[in-house]
Amino acid sequence: MQAVASIGKVVSVRGAVVDVAFDGRLPPIDAGVVVEPPGRESLTLEVHGHLDPNTVRAIALQATAGLNRGTPVRTTDGPLMTPVGEAVLGRLLDVTGTPRDLGPPLPADVERRPIHARPPALKDETSATAIFETGIKIVDLLASLAQGGKAAMFGGAGVGKTVLAMESARAMIEKYRGISIFAGVGERSREGHELLADVRRSGVLARAALVFGQMNEPPGARWRTPMTGLTIAEYFRDDKRQNVLLLIDNIFRFVRAGAEVSNLLGRLPSRVGYQPTLATEVAALEERIASVAGAAVTAIQAVYVPADDFTDPAVTAISSHMDSVIMLSRGLAPQGFYPAVDPLASSSALLDPQVVGDAHYRIAERARNAGALQGAAGHHRLARRRGARRRRSPRRQARAAAAALSHPALRRHRGVHRRRGAQRDARCDHRRLPGDPRRRGRRLGGKFALHGRRHRRGARQGARGRAGGARRMRLRIVTPLEIVVDEQGVTSLRAEDASGGFGILPRHADFLTRLTVSVVSWIGGDGAERHCAVRGGVLTVSGGREIAVATREAVPGDDLATLDQTVIERFRSETDEERRARADSARLHLTAIRQIMRRLRPEGRDGPTGW
Repeated sequence: MQAVASIGKVVSVRGAVVDVAFDGRLPPIDAGVVVEPPGRESLTLEVHGHLDPNTVRAIALQATAGLNRGTPVRTTDGPLMTPVGEAVLGRLLDVTGTPRDLGPPLPADVERRPIHARPPALKDETSATAIFETGIKIVDLLASLAQGGKAAMFGGAGVGKTVLAMESARAMIEKYRGISIFAGVGERSREGHELLADVRRSGVLARAALVFGQMNEPPGARWRTPMTGLTIAEYFRDDKRQNVLLLIDNIFRFVRAGAEVSNLLGRLPSRVGYQPTLATEVAALEERIASVAGAAVTAIQAVYVPADDFTDPAVTAISSHMDSVIMLSRGLAPQGFYPAVDPLASSSALLDPQVVGDAHYRIAERARNAGALQGAAGHHRLARRRGARRRRSPRRQARAAAAALSHPALRRHRGVHRRRGAQRDARCDHRRLPGDPRRRGRRLGGKFALHGRRHRRGARQGARGRAGGARRMRLRIVTPLEIVVDEQGVTSLRAEDASGGFGILPRHADFLTRLTVSVVSWIGGDGAERHCAVRGGVLTVSGGREIAVATREAVPGDDLATLDQTVIERFRSETDEERRARADSARLHLTAIRQIMRRLRPEGRDGPTGW
């Protein structure tokens, strides 16, 4: 804190809300004031309102138990200040910058900066299009992080958040020569202790700083902890021109702490009980996370979703600022996938051919399609009906998967195990933490994330190679008059029958089904997606390499929307007309048979019932 400006005294204490009276000039809003009780550690307050010309209302950043009225209070020259610079690296601090790791105190001449600051000017910001490589293939491929961007990490306990945080911090330190700042908002004492131990064992503590606002502290401390961590990050970005990784766990608790402060100050709540200034508070924090010329602050923020409701006002306010979404799934964690990243629910704004390149985009889309083909029914049929995913309860998914995997038809179908191996490959190549009994991997570059073992062997991009090239299939679509499609090198196919959508990959088990009026889509050897509208028919798979579709009529095309809107509608209308005609013909036929039987029946004898 800075020089003394004026002296006051405590006039009221109600939990974390403290009213202070001053004889002279009142401190401004967001200013820090220090209460100095005799015989105990000083207490920091932050001003949030002027009640009258002589009294301010402040929020305590430490526990107020034992605080008496009349205790002297001194103001400072500005807002709450926090120490910055090399001195804070390797230390664990609280919201005021006081060391809490039982280590030596910080030097007296350490530089301090206010936690409230403006975001960089728009003319100074640079676009966040450079990829931050974590070394975890599934993240770098499907949910690429932007340097200077913000990524939301959705998931509960035990799904790999710590693994992802440690690997990201290691990547920032080893590859980008940067700094890692961890802001623990509402952390439990056990969680904070375990995180500190993990950081120490991983060897990244010397280039990292930890700021904690624990769950047992007042809401004001939890509310300002992210700003303290961000202020330290901004110092290294703006003054030292170093890249910084800011990890916030959990940003939802920052919003909840703001709601508690709002209620303590007597403000009327907004939707679902949140503070009326929700959007402003979130934006004041998120807009400061940006990249400038030569350096950037990259943020990974864990987000708790209350009751799995993504329409919650807090979740929507936070998500509107995010560039990437990393969804951690509880369904994948029990299978041993860490981090348990859901490839279908995770996404990134960078996943665009103009940003990541055509090769990265094409491989990512093929990986998503391969993941989509793993439905609950044996991982080889899409749980889709008319293009929309059918939601199944976890219990139904488990029963369907167990029944499908035990089916005799899948004994020769090794694609399930191959795709599960690919899932593990997408997660297992990052560096293991010290003490992990599993094999340590090597840090991987972006090319390995795209091309896997082929890049390790030095093969050209797209080359099949003898040891693991992509297997292909042959597709034929025929009508009574012609062969409409005859293509080699097909890597995957999607179609639809009466039970819903399904997919086929190379080495699929022998299969036969009756198609509905729908669009058959496939990916060719060149990576392009093609479509063909079919008027029903039969689809067969033979030997895992041959796909044959026999249909009454087929119309190929490259525009899926046109096929859906014109050709499919015509097929369906014609099919409905034929069905009605067949029904009318059957009724006429049955009526004629009944009349013939009545004429042939002998007079005076009753025929069988129903004639």
